Amino acid sequence: DSAARSIAENMTAPLIIINKSTVPIGTGDWVADIVKSAQPKPIDFAVVSCPEFLREGSAIADFMSPHRNVIGSLERDEIGRIREAIVPVLESGVAHGGTSLNDLAYLLPDGRAGEFLERLGVYGREGEPCRTCGTPIERLVIAQRSSHFCPTCQHLAD
Repeated sequence: DSAARSIAENMTAPLIIINKSTVPIGTGDWVADIVKSAQPKPIDFAVVSCPEFLREGSAIADFMSPHRNVIGSLERDEIGRIREAIVPVLESGVAHGGTSLNDLAYLLPDGRAGEFLERLGVYGREGEPCRTCGTPIERLVIAQRSSHFCPTCQHLAD
């Protein structure tokens, strides 16, 4: 509730709000209702869901095939903008062997850890300086999951 209200109160231009796919059914509509009711002035937005659980071994092929994704937006241009933003990240992730976290639960077939974790902007970097502005990265736990952010570059309202 507070995150959706914060977005509504601080948005200054049309935007796309992306939920994780692991939220309960109806969360997108709930978030949209909160944002719409909390906006000081009407600004267009969409709430979509980012798929997290794709088939092991074919996740990238699945993502690149629109019939494998339910993103939750009826607007083609919104889906296109999301794909445009995500594809370079996926390509870089693949080029660097994926993201192996400290638990090393996911390794490359030859047993090496993926190196994409070193390229993430904020995840796992609590207390380290933001690569853009130098402000220390902060960590929040939301629904038993870590969310890392720069409080300057990714401002959260009170």
